[in-house]
Amino acid sequence: MALSKVLESNKFLHHIVEKPNLTKVLMVNPFVSDFRLPWAHWHQPTGLLQLSSFLKQQSIDIRLVDFLRTGDKQLVRRKLRTIERNEYSIPLWRFGLSGNADIKVKIKKQLMNKWKPDLVFCTSLNSIWWEDVRDTIKACRELLPETPIYLGGLYPSYEPDHAKRYSGADFFVSGYIPEITPCPLDVNLYATPPKSLGIYFYYRSQDGNPLPRPISEVADEIKSHIELGVLEFVFFDDEIREADKKVFIQLLDLIIQQNIKTRFVLLGNISVGNVDKKLAIKMRQAGVRKIYFKCNLDFNKKDYFTDTLEAYQKC
Repeated sequence: MALSKVLESNKFLHHIVEKPNLTKVLMVNPFVSDFRLPWAHWHQPTGLLQLSSFLKQQSIDIRLVDFLRTGDKQLVRRKLRTIERNEYSIPLWRFGLSGNADIKVKIKKQLMNKWKPDLVFCTSLNSIWWEDVRDTIKACRELLPETPIYLGGLYPSYEPDHAKRYSGADFFVSGYIPEITPCPLDVNLYATPPKSLGIYFYYRSQDGNPLPRPISEVADEIKSHIELGVLEFVFFDDEIREADKKVFIQLLDLIIQQNIKTRFVLLGNISVGNVDKKLAIKMRQAGVRKIYFKCNLDFNKKDYFTDTLEAYQKC
């Protein structure tokens, strides 16, 4: 298998936009093989959706195959095999596919009416799902043998040498693409907008540092997606930092003042030490309905949980 070529993230857009006659792009979010898929209906290819918003400004036609799109129904899964461990039998599931033939069928649906992409962008939400990424790229290669395939996301970011050797992509991009991080998610790629949608409090500067987005911009993005039918928003940031707590409260205040009626979920974005009475009240008033707290760990300590039980009780 030929090795993938490394493309620096800060040069990616320049590399793409400069391509002559670039008019059509196919984006693919692979299926997943795992024992379980926590937060299944919140798994979204946010990088691809932000990239789509950016490229559409260049009048590029974008289509998406998202194998993990659940819609209003439960995510499709089928059992691949059973793993035996001592007295336990653990089923290994494939999420997002009803069968092997489903891979090409879903891709072919976007290639109807002689629509053929100039480039294929594939993403990865977890490095341990690399075999699914490889199989997805292989299917794309068989259907589009002359089309360059690019891979981004967590897999090439955390395991670049492995991705370079085994992914099958022509190019891979490691890390954030700063220019697309301020962009909203392009939900118009879906036939029907998802009921639950990711949103970002931060964008990335050119040196990779997270900076709070303008709160009016975030509020406007939320309102525009509500008009399309989105019912719930999930913060996809790694963490809302203590230093930016004041700005986060300002965002919550703006949502309250503008009477934006929706629901919010925090997926490990906030630590128990950051929550005080003021923030708790603001989150409640703004529509935060579910919180998964960030678990802070220090594996150099014997008791590696850095947040005490008392901190959780106070929170």
